[in-house]
Amino acid sequence: MKFKTIIISLIIYIALAALLPLINQYEATYKFLPGTTDGFQLFFLMLLLIIPSTIFSLIFGYLLPPVYLFLHKNIIGRRMNYGIQEKKESKKFRKAYRGVFAGLMAMNLSLLLAPFLTKYVIKVTILSERSDTNLFFMSFIFGLLLTLGPSVGLFASAWFLNDSGISYTNIEQANEKNDIIEIRAVGNWYTYALKGYAGVGVIISYISILLRFLASNDELFNMIFNGILTFSLPFLLAASIMPSLLILEYLKEHRKKYVRSLAKKLGIINNLEVNIVVQ
Repeated sequence: MKFKTIIISLIIYIALAALLPLINQYEATYKFLPGTTDGFQLFFLMLLLIIPSTIFSLIFGYLLPPVYLFLHKNIIGRRMNYGIQEKKESKKFRKAYRGVFAGLMAMNLSLLLAPFLTKYVIKVTILSERSDTNLFFMSFIFGLLLTLGPSVGLFASAWFLNDSGISYTNIEQANEKNDIIEIRAVGNWYTYALKGYAGVGVIISYISILLRFLASNDELFNMIFNGILTFSLPFLLAASIMPSLLILEYLKEHRKKYVRSLAKKLGIINNLEVNIVVQ
């Protein structure tokens, strides 16, 4: 089955979300989510996360590629040769975990927003009852609703370019200077640039906060369940992004034609073929 990984991931994601109302019976934390307990509110939050990633992947995916391509060609690649690389279509879907770094970027942005969100999203009655660590962590979780969509959108724009095969090479410069030849997809260049905001530092900061949050749990079972759920948060976010990946895969041919039509306006028409001889 082509989309086996996505289907299994979504089943696990929904199953974990469904367990939350049964496990977490604490008083509801948030002002703007339905439910009388934390468990119900977090259940709805996990379901809601699917919506912004889907919307932003389409909006940014269609709006930003012309900007990305124009900037790259006129700033980074002024002396590069651009073209289109044709790729063989795989029978297997190998892009299921594209969303991991988008999820990490969302976490990074939410960690920055959390201190400012607390007084706006947490109920007044809860502010005096919970520890600062708990309030920060719950604000961080809510912040993902605000940051996941834009993060996915930024990466989706790079995926649009990557799937279209728009690439560049420095072959002429390399021949002139006797330098190393580089061939790279424009989408990959942006993907690596964006990954800089979703690196190891995010994980270290998150784990530090998470450990303090888990230490405040009184019940062993809650601590174990919350630990599993929160340690796997990057992968859960990746799972919440998977419906948008399915939609993008369905629109793949349309997306390729769209991006290549933009490339044509910038003079990127020819196929990019480089012969490599290993001696």
